[in-house]
Amino acid sequence: MGRVLLLVLVGLAACGGDDKQRRELVDDGQVCLRLQPSGSVEVDVVFRDCLTSCDVAQPATCAVSKEAGEEAGLRVASRGVVESTGASVCSPGCGALRASCTSTDTFAPGSITVHHGADSAQLLLGTNVQCLF
Repeated sequence: MGRVLLLVLVGLAACGGDDKQRRELVDDGQVCLRLQPSGSVEVDVVFRDCLTSCDVAQPATCAVSKEAGEEAGLRVASRGVVESTGASVCSPGCGALRASCTSTDTFAPGSITVHHGADSAQLLLGTNVQCLF
């Protein structure tokens, strides 16, 4: 009986050891924008996901570009990846994953539609930081 129990426990430990969960965050979160004197736009994205001490964040990325056509405006694309360490005890704190980028396109001050994933909103682009979503 002891050997059977030992084999079952070893088998369970082997199955659960590498069960890291991976979360991919795409175009999700708060977007803060600021027009630079050069006309480029500086963007900071704060993803909505809450990070605990059991999470390991990979470097997050974002890109910002000018859109033409019917949905003319500014498009922000963002991506982040978080992997869980698999630990059973985590700190209750809530950290944030962030990404920053600057447009290569130039923009003029004024009203513009900002798109980020399924979200879009109008804002008055200027030198003050403005946050959406």
